Amino acid sequence: MKKTRFTGLVLGFTVALSLCASGAFASGFAIVEQSVSGLGNAYSGWAASAEDPSTIFYNPAGLTRLKGQQASVGMHYIIPSMKFKNDGSTTIDLTGTPLAPFGNQDQSGGDGGDAGEGALVPNAYYTYNMGNMAFGIGIFAPFGLTTDYDKTWVGRYYATESAMATLNINPTFAYKIDKLSLGIGLSAQQVDATLANMTDFGALGAGTLFPLTAISNTDYDVEASLEADGWAYGFNLGLLYEVSDELRFGLAYRSRYKYDLDGEASFTSSSASTEPYMTTFFPKQDASTELTLPDTLSMSGYYDVTEELAVMADLTWTHWSTFDKLEVKFKDGIGNPADKTTEKTVYYNWENTWRASVGATYKVMPNFPLRCGLAYDQSPIPNEEYRSPRVPDNDRIWIAIGAGYDFTDLVGLDFAFTHIIVDDAKINNSTDASSSGTLTGEYESDVNIASLQLNFRW
Repeated sequence: MKKTRFTGLVLGFTVALSLCASGAFASGFAIVEQSVSGLGNAYSGWAASAEDPSTIFYNPAGLTRLKGQQASVGMHYIIPSMKFKNDGSTTIDLTGTPLAPFGNQDQSGGDGGDAGEGALVPNAYYTYNMGNMAFGIGIFAPFGLTTDYDKTWVGRYYATESAMATLNINPTFAYKIDKLSLGIGLSAQQVDATLANMTDFGALGAGTLFPLTAISNTDYDVEASLEADGWAYGFNLGLLYEVSDELRFGLAYRSRYKYDLDGEASFTSSSASTEPYMTTFFPKQDASTELTLPDTLSMSGYYDVTEELAVMADLTWTHWSTFDKLEVKFKDGIGNPADKTTEKTVYYNWENTWRASVGATYKVMPNFPLRCGLAYDQSPIPNEEYRSPRVPDNDRIWIAIGAGYDFTDLVGLDFAFTHIIVDDAKINNSTDASSSGTLTGEYESDVNIASLQLNFRW
């Protein structure tokens, strides 16, 4: 009874935290930080290592390598920095006027500050091995996004706030036949998203409702915010082949998730100049969108060179081309009452990506492993014209270190730290909407991740 209560507390604690998790620092807005022991190796053997219950996420077939009952509770603190430098962003004026109302630089906004937002990303897992069969359940946040800009920055018509949090509940089963283990899992995944940006109401009403000086003037901007959520369902499959006690290979697939998100669009006036027209032009209303999150395929190898030294490698493909656009539908429409807009579409045209990684683990003592890893992670963004300030992503290199320590046969602790070097990302985006102008500049970004994980075995 005590064990059952303990496991219930672990899972309940993680559910509460997962609802708040929103940080993404693999390519796109995927969160691969689902294991602290794996992070120490830059996830270089995630489909073959199967060292602890986090194998539920990376390869469910690895459950057969875990003895008895085990549980892991991990917490990752992700600290990103995303700084934009403006380089000639313009308004919708066909002459390419710099983003300021007729030279009034006080109204043009700045570079947005540091758009990166720190995030806590938790996960928890439980496994039970009964010999050739094993069961498990994991609760984690596989996708997330947080960027936050000043409401007067030069790219305010593209984005001010972007937030997406996910919660995935993933029961799994594995079966071993001689040297081959097969695993399967089912997932119920929730998304909760918020997207906000300023709308240039001054341009919409210039010459009629407002003076011409209202164009791109922050005093006439309106903040548009969409909040939506929904559930989707998927699965994960895996196989693990143990060539010998020292060498094993893993193959794992995690399915895509297709969402129909429903929510509400709300609009906030910036000043008394626009307030009288809000109900007519920007009424609060229901809104919806569709979202497809990508499937992934991973291939990993793990080899014990000696009793002390192990090496591992991984190659992972992510089907990011499923994220080609985001189309928001407004029930009542927005804008000019004579010609209201009922849909707004933003094109992303993302491409499929590869992630390659290598790592090593050295056991100073049987209960004290040291870990290191290196990874190269491709960005799905095809070029600077489709780079969005919501996800100013680019190719990146992971440099990871970590360690573990087993205090007893029942309790252990893992620690990892990773620094991610992100290539400078140029942006020259005019695709988000005809009324957004052109956002031109460059992002300088990097990420630090510090993580802790408690492991229990009985």
